[in-house]
Amino acid sequence: EQTGQVGRSAGWRVETHMHLRSPALLQPLLPLRPLPPTCLRPSSPLKVVLLGEYGLTSSDVAPAQLNGWTKTYTKLVEVYGAENVIIAGDSAGGCLSLATLLNTSTSLPPPAGLALFSPWVDLRNSAVDTLSMKHCNPEDGALANYGTCDYLPVDGVTAVSYAYANSADREDKLISPSAATVEDLVPLGASTVGTDGEAYTMKCFLTWGTGEILQDQQEAMGAKLADAGIKVTTYAATDMPHDSAVVGACMIYNTGPGGDYSKFEPTKVMLMLARATLRRCGRRTIRPWCSVMREH
Repeated sequence: EQTGQVGRSAGWRVETHMHLRSPALLQPLLPLRPLPPTCLRPSSPLKVVLLGEYGLTSSDVAPAQLNGWTKTYTKLVEVYGAENVIIAGDSAGGCLSLATLLNTSTSLPPPAGLALFSPWVDLRNSAVDTLSMKHCNPEDGALANYGTCDYLPVDGVTAVSYAYANSADREDKLISPSAATVEDLVPLGASTVGTDGEAYTMKCFLTWGTGEILQDQQEAMGAKLADAGIKVTTYAATDMPHDSAVVGACMIYNTGPGGDYSKFEPTKVMLMLARATLRRCGRRTIRPWCSVMREH
């Protein structure tokens, strides 16, 4: 509350990141700075970054997590104005990010930006019947296919899905955003007038790795967002496993200065994100992402 009041008076912009935990895993503390400080409008610098928590399936099941994030987003819009909010999420957090916006699409304006890193957007039983689930499963080869398959096991994904919600509920778009229709998504890309009187439209960045078991659902989600008229930039990181951009960001941060990251896929993901952002806020210098990570 105190941070929000300061942000309101100073005209700050806020980013909320919904981190992975597949709603069942422990959430590590990461030196994570998902979005570049240039943000979407040059008039207000990004000064508040929130890394949120949500309940594990060992104690909470759907829709408890979604209800919590809906309240959070409602408060952020109230304090900062939706045009100054960026929602980012990775893995299950990407699912919750998109589900939150679908849940509020008729009651609240969309945020200025949405960044989805390896989002797990399809928890339906049929989600396992995809080529990427079969070809990238570490349980079918594991170390023999190191570098070309995922570390996320199909059995683990299905087990967490079953714990999170029953099969009937997992058919719903608020549990599995992949189930949303184009019509459901259209409001997220609509032109909206912010509290400052200026019009804006939500911009989306979506990335995944070509070694992910979830690759097919992520690629399909990107196409559906585009079909809904949302300005979405997608990037497929070559041979990368699940959530590589977030895990890789920590590697860059902890490695420190030096080294050539130009061909390091997690770095390329972050640069793609920066470029997608900068195209909408004027021509500015794009600093190497590793420098940005060290600064923050």
